[in-house]
Amino acid sequence: MAETADDRAVRFRQGVQKTRFITYGLSLGIGVFFRALDVIHVTSGTFFVLFTCAFIHIVVCHWWATTPWARRNTFFFDIQWTFVDISLITAGVLLTGGYESPWFIWYFGAAAGAAFTTGRAGSALAAIFTTSAYLGALLLANEVVFGTREFWVAVARMAFLFGAAVIFLVGTADSNKKRREVRALQESESRKVEELMRLTAALDQKSRELAEANAKIREADRMKSQFLANMSHELRTPLNSIIGFSDILRTRLKTQLPEKQVRFLDNINTSGHHLLGIINDILDLSKVEAGKMELAIERISLPELAEGVAEVTRGMASKASIAIELAFPETLPRVPADPVKLKQVLYNLLSNAVKFSPDGATVTLSARPIPGAVEIAVRDRGIGISPGDQQLIFEPFRQADGSSTRTYSGTGLGLSLVKSFVELHGGSVSVESAPGDGSTFRFTLPLVAAEDPPEVDLATGITEETGLFRILVVEDDPSAFQLVETALRDAGYIPLRARSGEEALELAKTLRPAAITLDLVLPGLDGWAVLKTLKSDPETRDIPVVIVSRVKSEDLGLALGADDYLLKPVEKDRLLARLAALLQDDGPLPQRVLLIDDDPAVHELVEAELTARGYSVEKATSGQEGLEKAFASPPGVILLDLMMDGMDGFEVASRLREDPRTAETPVVVVTARDLSREDRGRLEGKITALLQKGDSGRGERIAAAVTDVVRRRRRAKQRRDREPRESA
Repeated sequence: MAETADDRAVRFRQGVQKTRFITYGLSLGIGVFFRALDVIHVTSGTFFVLFTCAFIHIVVCHWWATTPWARRNTFFFDIQWTFVDISLITAGVLLTGGYESPWFIWYFGAAAGAAFTTGRAGSALAAIFTTSAYLGALLLANEVVFGTREFWVAVARMAFLFGAAVIFLVGTADSNKKRREVRALQESESRKVEELMRLTAALDQKSRELAEANAKIREADRMKSQFLANMSHELRTPLNSIIGFSDILRTRLKTQLPEKQVRFLDNINTSGHHLLGIINDILDLSKVEAGKMELAIERISLPELAEGVAEVTRGMASKASIAIELAFPETLPRVPADPVKLKQVLYNLLSNAVKFSPDGATVTLSARPIPGAVEIAVRDRGIGISPGDQQLIFEPFRQADGSSTRTYSGTGLGLSLVKSFVELHGGSVSVESAPGDGSTFRFTLPLVAAEDPPEVDLATGITEETGLFRILVVEDDPSAFQLVETALRDAGYIPLRARSGEEALELAKTLRPAAITLDLVLPGLDGWAVLKTLKSDPETRDIPVVIVSRVKSEDLGLALGADDYLLKPVEKDRLLARLAALLQDDGPLPQRVLLIDDDPAVHELVEAELTARGYSVEKATSGQEGLEKAFASPPGVILLDLMMDGMDGFEVASRLREDPRTAETPVVVVTARDLSREDRGRLEGKITALLQKGDSGRGERIAAAVTDVVRRRRRAKQRRDREPRESA
């Protein structure tokens, strides 16, 4: 147990009493010595009584120092034993010769003890009491007479005694004061250290609790992410089958079924797409709340993007004769945004405006530049929103009309996603409305770039010649383009130039070139994003793409769908040979495809699409079964689902890549799971292509992907077979 300040004070006073015992013992020895020398004259019995009283008083004070009274009254405790010492010394003076006795010198010890224990005040009181006791005793014993020479000698003795010792007494008193201050400071610091230690221990405890809470939060976040991934798979997979089979039945049985049954299929397909949209909205909202939503920022032309969204919405609006007008100034700058998310924002706002507008009304979509941003507004002339509901509509699952008999359908997720997506871009959303007077929704998109990229000029480099292949050269460097242009013109091709990624995508869709050469380092949208967009768009995914760049990432480029990968400076003959080979129309070769998926409905859907294109399909319902079949007889292409009971697709892909029998076999992952960065990292280098089941209801994309993989595999083989002959 730690010693308190009160305990230390008691121990100090008891130490003083022990010092008094030593002092009295010393004075007794000196007294006996001088008595033997006949310097002082005193009887042994008197001396014994005097020192016995002194020692008894010391013992009593040693005990008394521990009592509560002494603890509360330390000054008076120290003064009383000092006065007793002075009284005993005065008695000693009278017993050893009075005026002639040298015993008075011991007064110095009493005064010093008082200065040490009680400070200046105690030492002053001790000096006054000592002088008074000495002179009073001499006067009472008739040793001196007041006013005589002897009296003044006695006064002088005290004056010299205390005058000579004043420096010592004052120093001792100051030392005692400093000692007390130091002790108080030490006690204060000790308390601070104890408090600091207590706070440190408490902080350590809170840190441990915080670490445990963070671990639980991370685990909860991981579990939520896992739940979202599982839910996306479990919900999208059956919907994919519903949409896919209804598409197949509509396409192949449309002329064989009665019109009523065809409408049934149309309703099934429409309901499936509607339900898939709701599920995608819920999963998107969950990803935003979990901080898992990622943006693919591009420099976007708002008028072009808005026109595409408006065209889709006009189909719904035409049923109620609702017009959709666009109002965009010519000087409107491009905005940095995720085109997919921005399209969803505009579609949600436009579809809401159409839904709440009366027949024959007009919905206006406009934009205008403001300082540091672009403001987009959607104006309708519908029922309007009451002031009390204008903030509620941006909350998930909340609608202005929330009654069970509400007129307008919907989940209440659209505006919540609008707000979330706009805020992810760094913008804000607001609404102006009044009941019966329509509504205007506004949102802003900040301009983070100081300068806008150059506008696309569709006429640049285009020659209306016939009978020749047009090659789109995506290259921002003029000298590099000139070299490729010369080689292409000499070989009879028509070279078209795109100076940026955005211009390349626009020209690819507008002009449909026979092939594309693509640099990876471009202003704005880089080459990787261009390649990904080209291969994911049904209108451009079949256009052969040859990467021509200084960046050495051949495996990644081929995995993302490039047909070849050439390093700068590119050889003219090699480039022309590759283009000639790519432009040969020799059709796909029938291949055996192994489908590894635990959903029988997916088996039937994919088999229906692939067999129609001449492929044979072998099926496996588990990862282990798929590995056994792949190792026994390696197929031309493997289609792999990720979410399966037992061995999942991640492990299957790893084992396929590690085994020499299947290391070169193309693996196309087809999954409904929303892949995180960690998931994509686990698949990197192990697969050839990746398809989301929810991207398309039918199996057409899967069949197209298989055809593309087979074509690239065949061309790669032709290139390897040709290279030895060329080198020879």
